Amino acid sequence: MAPTDLIVLTPPSGQGATFTVRYDIPRPDAPAVAESEAKDIVPHPTIEANFQRIGSISNTHVGSEFEKAAVVAFAGQGITVEPNFAVTVGVGRVRKLHRFDLGSANPPILIECKCHRWTATGNAPSAKLTVWNEAMYYFAIVPLGFRKILFVLRDYSETRGVTLAEHYLSRYVHMVPEGVEIWEYDGDTRLCKFLDVAVYRAQAVAKQMDDSNGQRQIESDGFS
Repeated sequence: MAPTDLIVLTPPSGQGATFTVRYDIPRPDAPAVAESEAKDIVPHPTIEANFQRIGSISNTHVGSEFEKAAVVAFAGQGITVEPNFAVTVGVGRVRKLHRFDLGSANPPILIECKCHRWTATGNAPSAKLTVWNEAMYYFAIVPLGFRKILFVLRDYSETRGVTLAEHYLSRYVHMVPEGVEIWEYDGDTRLCKFLDVAVYRAQAVAKQMDDSNGQRQIESDGFS
C-alpha cells in the first residue's frame, strides 16, 4: 500500500474476513509505461478493491468486487456493460438463455470474470481452471457477432515464472475458441494486459506437428 491509500474497513484480527482498501490512483510509485507498451494496457480510475484473507468464506463478495473492476475497465474503453447479461445459447436447434457475468448488446460483447489465484502451495488450481474451460464452452455456442472476453485476475508465480492465465493458455489453448480474448487485470496497478492467444495457439500447433513427426519416425524405425 502507498501512504495515501486508505483502509476503509478492517475486521478484528484472526477473523478470516475481507478488508477494504481505497487506493489512490494513479499510484505515486507506479513505473512509467513506454509508448510501445501502451497498446497492451488499459488505465482506469479509482475503485474500491476488496481482498480476502486466508480462511475467508466471502468468495461471492470478492467475485462481485472483481466484476465491478471489470465494469470500470471497460468503461475506460468507452464500452458500457451490464451484469448478468443474458443471450440464448445451444447446440443445434435447441436454445436456452444463459447469463454471462457482463455483457452488452451495443456493442455486442460477452464477458466472463474469473479472479482465481495459484494455490497457497504454488500449484495450479486445477478444479477452478475447469470453470475457465466451462466459460470457453459457452463462448463457443453463443450467437454469431458477439465479441467474447475472459477477464481474469493477474496472479504471477515466482516459482513458475508465469501468470495463472499464461499457464492456462499453455495447457488449455485447445479449449479456447477462435476469437476469444483474454484480459489480465493487475490488482495493484489497475491495468489490463491483453494476452495474445494466437501466439499460444501457434506454439501448440508447432508442438503437435513435432510430436506427430516424432511418432512417425518411431513407427518407421520399428519397421526398418
